[in-house]
Amino acid sequence: MEVREPNGTYESGGHVAVVNAVRSNRNGTYSVQLVQQNASSVYLNGVTWDGSSITIPASSRWTYPIQGVLHAPSGNGAPTPALVQRADGESDVAAVVNGRLQFFWNVQGQPGWLSEVISVGPVTGTPALVQRPDGESDVAAVVNGRLQFFWNVQGQPGWSTEVISAG
Repeated sequence: MEVREPNGTYESGGHVAVVNAVRSNRNGTYSVQLVQQNASSVYLNGVTWDGSSITIPASSRWTYPIQGVLHAPSGNGAPTPALVQRADGESDVAAVVNGRLQFFWNVQGQPGWLSEVISVGPVTGTPALVQRPDGESDVAAVVNGRLQFFWNVQGQPGWSTEVISAG
């Protein structure tokens, strides 16, 4: 990921931020309250979202493109699917379906979605999904009580996996 620094240069890197609250500014932008480790207090206010990038105030302003979104589980206990949009406008989805981790994608102009099972599980919680600059999607999920990382090579069947934490 590239981050535009206050001096206008682009650097590799980025941040993960936890959104506590979002309020519409009624001009197409949103005010966002973050909970994050780099704030001088628990909450960081003055953050704006324009639908594609988050701008974080500092002595100047840092702008971060959104790479992926991780949702809190829904109230009924069912995990919420994770979604990213590819540069070509298509979408990728990672979801837990009947305890299995599945990956869904579509091809522009074609009806329906294609899917494949990433892991037979059991998967608990909500998967995280991000897309790398090369267009590949990576997924993290808790499988059999272990945090696992999944990746594949575009156009190739199957997914590779690595255990991040054994529990």
